[in-house]
Amino acid sequence: MTQRQIVILPNGQEIDAPIGVSKEEIKDKAIRNGLISADEFKTQEPTPTVEQEDSPLYKDIYNYVKSNMDLPLGLAGALQGAKVGGRLGPMGATVGGVAGGAFGTFGGSLASDVITDKEELDYNSAVDKALMSIGFDVATLGAWKVAKPAFVAAKKALGFTPKEIAEQITAIPNKDLKQVLLSL
Repeated sequence: MTQRQIVILPNGQEIDAPIGVSKEEIKDKAIRNGLISADEFKTQEPTPTVEQEDSPLYKDIYNYVKSNMDLPLGLAGALQGAKVGGRLGPMGATVGGVAGGAFGTFGGSLASDVITDKEELDYNSAVDKALMSIGFDVATLGAWKVAKPAFVAAKKALGFTPKEIAEQITAIPNKDLKQVLLSL
């Protein structure tokens, strides 16, 4: 079976053609089958390609961060939220971190809209990104269940006693954030 390709004619129509067929053969067959006129082929000139200047890495990073302020502000919000929530213990730090991350992500998304001179602030996108932030945070809170055996093995290898390891583990909350939020 021969491999096939989709060819887009100058008038926008798509045709299926075998790979390796010359442009002239495709043109003749398209004209013969009435898909395009010979005049349309003549009036269409190939669009010249414009090479983009390769900018330095720091400019690429600047442009990326400018368009994605939800990332650094989400991280800053999570750290601040965990700091404030930490006054209520480990669960407070967890809930504060998740909430602070969501607020930071929301604000960062709107900040990107302002910095990049968008005509309107995209509140729908900001809410979507904030909810995505909450989703990732809630989904990864259960990662401790998987990491706990590796944590214990590493502590044993470093010479910690079972009692010291148990004290460190019990200082970490075992409930998932989802259960805490549902109980509120």
